[in-house]
Amino acid sequence: MTTFPLISPGKRLEMLEWPAEPVRMVLDTDTFNEVDDQFALAYTLLSPERLQCEAVYAAPFHNERSTGPEDGMLKSYDEILRILGWMGRPAKVSSATARGGG
Repeated sequence: MTTFPLISPGKRLEMLEWPAEPVRMVLDTDTFNEVDDQFALAYTLLSPERLQCEAVYAAPFHNERSTGPEDGMLKSYDEILRILGWMGRPAKVSSATARGGG
């Protein structure tokens, strides 16, 4: 059985405080699959005082909205680009990872 150290209530509250500097992050998202990821992408980009987004990755998914994981990932990639366009944010796409690249 795993035993975890006890944390005092004061220390617990201290650990929950938002950092003074923006948190560096990457977003791995299946934006075409469900709307929560679209909101996550928009929130991330609209919150530079809290989050420093280093990259956005299109994640694969497979359900009734896609024919397979690759198709789901490509649809998410296109959705990321669409959202970036709506927000007036240029996409910095690596040619090695762009649609059809390799």
